[in-house]
Amino acid sequence: MVDTRATDCRDHEQRIRELAYRLWEQDGRPHGRDVEFWQRARELVAIEENSGAGLPAQSDVAPRHGDRSAGGGGDPSQLR
Repeated sequence: MVDTRATDCRDHEQRIRELAYRLWEQDGRPHGRDVEFWQRARELVAIEENSGAGLPAQSDVAPRHGDRSAGGGGDPSQLR
């Protein structure tokens, strides 16, 4: 029997490792900033894994009257 928690943990760590490496490469492989890239990758993976957890999809949320951020219309002249 496979322990899914152990497998999930290994997958989680591998995702962090790969993302941290990509971020480090994209930033020019700077020396001595490994912790910074690891932390950033941990945060991004956590956001990705928790996105939508218990929240309605954006298209499921009805726009409020006058809420321009949700496409709710409003008077464009008021944007100035």
